Amino acid sequence: MESKEQIETLIQMLNKFISREDCSMEIAGKIEVALDELFPDDDDIQDFITCFASYRPGGGEYLYDENSMIKECKTLLDIIQSKKY
Repeated sequence: MESKEQIETLIQMLNKFISREDCSMEIAGKIEVALDELFPDDDDIQDFITCFASYRPGGGEYLYDENSMIKECKTLLDIIQSKKY
């Protein structure tokens, strides 16, 4: 079962990405791993793992760029907060 502390860390990382404080591949990878570990059976959230796996700063063909990922992060944040973990 996920811990509240791990969820809070995930939310902090999402907020850093949304605010453009950190849009690195490193944080995207950490978010991707955290989502998979914390929500292995949640189909809504699992869909976002593909987004993070397909993220590259600057984007590219079939890739998400910063702006696309910020939109995804905001949606993901709403989902996580609505689930009241």
